Amino acid sequence: MDNNLSSSLNCIKIYHHDELTVPRTVLTALVALLIVCGNTLCLICLRKTVAFPDTTKVFMTSLSVADLTMGVLICAPSTISAAASRWLLGSVSCLVTAHLNFYLVAMSVLSLLMVSVDRYLAITRPLRYQTLLTSYRAKIVVAVVWLSALITSLVILFLGGLHVCYDAMLNICIPITAPGKSMNLQTLTCFVVVILVSYLSTIAIYVRLYRIARNHANRIHDVSDQFNPDNRFHRHPNSKATVTFAIVAIAFGVAYIPMIAIAVDFFISNKGCPLLLCGLASVCTLSNSWWNVVIYSIRTASFRQSLKSLFRRSSLHVDT
Repeated sequence: MDNNLSSSLNCIKIYHHDELTVPRTVLTALVALLIVCGNTLCLICLRKTVAFPDTTKVFMTSLSVADLTMGVLICAPSTISAAASRWLLGSVSCLVTAHLNFYLVAMSVLSLLMVSVDRYLAITRPLRYQTLLTSYRAKIVVAVVWLSALITSLVILFLGGLHVCYDAMLNICIPITAPGKSMNLQTLTCFVVVILVSYLSTIAIYVRLYRIARNHANRIHDVSDQFNPDNRFHRHPNSKATVTFAIVAIAFGVAYIPMIAIAVDFFISNKGCPLLLCGLASVCTLSNSWWNVVIYSIRTASFRQSLKSLFRRSSLHVDT
């Protein structure tokens, strides 16, 4: 690889942080390993667990595939770049990963939206749920959403042009208007519209589900008090699967809000963010792709048991 070509891909913002090269590389490599291993285990365990309906598993699989692809195609190259403090894989791969990053983030949040809609139908239409949304229809929905997100990403690619640069602090390739210029307006606008609207819709659905569950619990509480006035206690909504996915959705926001804020600030001021803030935001964003596995394991006994069984069989194979 031509060093001049690699250097020319760097954004104008130049950072001198040689003392962070080793720890950042190790941390990025660890995150990549957690993403790949965690989501691979998640895909295996989803086939065995009985805690979720088949349609829900389809949407959860979509989320895990998006996260796994993020680990392989985005986080792994970022590890190489972190070690060299510049992009070593060529201009074409920088362009592809810049837009692929948008595509995979969009698919993550859209998968969360599909899960929330699935939960909404299961709770508000319990008698029709199994006929209204079958496993086959869920797979069709997932295929359509993946294709629509891909088309959107390609539209952004052609509207925004083919200019990208490697941001050494954020450790990612970003689309820009022209060499030496700021982040592309079309890219930022589409990113905010697709990601933010989808995410806010997901949160709104879970807020609605919480209110439904709370009202239902209060009605049960009132009826119970009529027959047993002395047994008064406060009931909380108890839909464990819904709460689990709500936690996953909130975790997504926690992971991506800092990076979105940095991107918006960069577009407005065309200045780099503080070194520590950029580093933490980048790691936090990438880490979201393995948090889901931990949340499933903590919240779902069946999923946790599937993981234990998988590790137990693996250890037996190693011993033999």
